[in-house]
Amino acid sequence: GFCLPFFNGACGVGFVFSIRSVTSSSRDRGLGMNDDTWISSRKEIEPERFHALGAMLLRWNSCETALFYLFLTVTGYGPDTAKALVHAMTEAALASRLRDLLTVHPIKPDEMHTATLYSLELFNINRMNRNVYAHFLPTTGKDGMEFWRTDGPKFEARPIPNSLQDIRRTVEEMEACGEYIGAVGNRLVALRMGWKPEPLPQKPRMPLRLWPRREGDTE
Repeated sequence: GFCLPFFNGACGVGFVFSIRSVTSSSRDRGLGMNDDTWISSRKEIEPERFHALGAMLLRWNSCETALFYLFLTVTGYGPDTAKALVHAMTEAALASRLRDLLTVHPIKPDEMHTATLYSLELFNINRMNRNVYAHFLPTTGKDGMEFWRTDGPKFEARPIPNSLQDIRRTVEEMEACGEYIGAVGNRLVALRMGWKPEPLPQKPRMPLRLWPRREGDTE
């Protein structure tokens, strides 16, 4: 899926968030990864894991777009006002600020308040897992490149899940995250505008943290 907000009104509540598939251009169709010399010349890890890491980058940007859209739909701000308020904030800070806002101004009906809070928690866990794969130590292992990570004041590297299955599962969790946050935002827009809302999708399973916290770790 591909996340793209379309502006359909004079303020933030006029946004509609849509997940769209994007098809490769005809020039690229049928070109296997192994036939691309740029790809084949970079052999640190197999192309499938390279591709999965790239897919993670794209999906995570979609999740960040969904979070900003949720900020628009919860606050009712237009995009210019919202961007001026949050442009220097980290994604973690924005999610935290939204959570604080919901404490002061709960969303009605209650199911939307619960769904919005779940969206923020879902985003936060996926954010931490994305950071694990964005900041690791490439390490040569007996079966090829392994991913290790160190955190805190001591240099104590620990391995992180780095199989193709692990990375692809994390990408799929990010896809589900972006789609769910977008659906929650769309329903908030519909309720506010008096449109017939689509039913909320089933909540995605909350991912497990790839990097269990220890004393001295950061997020």
